[in-house]
Amino acid sequence: MRSSSTFTTKQVCSYFFTRSATNKTSLLSISATVYCWLDFVTEYNLSFSLCESPTTDKYTYMKRICTETLLKYAVLVTNEVENAISMFIPRKFGIMIDGWSFHSEHYAAVFAVLEHDQHSEKVLLALAPIVDVLRQATRWGSTYKMIDRYFELRDAMGTDDDDIVSVLPTHRQENRLRALLDLFRDFQSATMKLQEQGVTLLDVRYIFDALVEKHPVVDDYLSADATIVKDPAFEEEYVLVLADKYEELTEDQRLMLHPFETVPVAAATPTCSGHTQGFADQVLSARKKQRSAKKEFGGV
Repeated sequence: MRSSSTFTTKQVCSYFFTRSATNKTSLLSISATVYCWLDFVTEYNLSFSLCESPTTDKYTYMKRICTETLLKYAVLVTNEVENAISMFIPRKFGIMIDGWSFHSEHYAAVFAVLEHDQHSEKVLLALAPIVDVLRQATRWGSTYKMIDRYFELRDAMGTDDDDIVSVLPTHRQENRLRALLDLFRDFQSATMKLQEQGVTLLDVRYIFDALVEKHPVVDDYLSADATIVKDPAFEEEYVLVLADKYEELTEDQRLMLHPFETVPVAAATPTCSGHTQGFADQVLSARKKQRSAKKEFGGV
């Protein structure tokens, strides 16, 4: 006898044999949604309220979640990252403070510096804006940029306008400005070199010694026993090691440097570029040639 059911066999089978969503599947779906939103918002520095925007729904396929939920998971992820960093960092590590400017805002970042797998690692611990630095004797960067910019625009300035001519420096003043610009170029080159990757303490000492030799007025600030040097004895020992002068180390100095012993790694040969070398590059190149000559003719 024909069945009186209004459902087809396919519909009945689909009802009884279709796998229902489990709690695990639902959790995976929620986790994927939250991860996508966190990745999208943080990658492009977007507002957390973007997840509730109708325009976002119109142009994306991500499921909508509320701002409170997104913020809750952002805090949870932050806590997990902090815990992971605390487990990764050893009991003894160094602190490096890096400051830079972006438009009119100044920032300071605090990094933890440590050794991992024979390599130097840096972990960001904190980032915060700081107030403008008061103008002082060592704050010369803005002066250098101002003078350099003036000579870039000097030829384009018209001399027919009396208002412009009245504020332009005289020839004697321009000569003094050119001499000042040449002096500033040495410090600008040294400052930029110190911010490059791979600069060692030996490179820093070479640059500072060259600046002191060429500009004795900075001796009180950059000499080996200046106030800026926290531990002159340690710096002297470390510089001797980097300069391959191991024979000059005493037993006490070797004992102090023992925690820094690592497996030697072959250094990569620096490549030469077609650009004109600045003051700092010229100093380091000359010093490296001297060190190479000493190695080659050490028995003379």
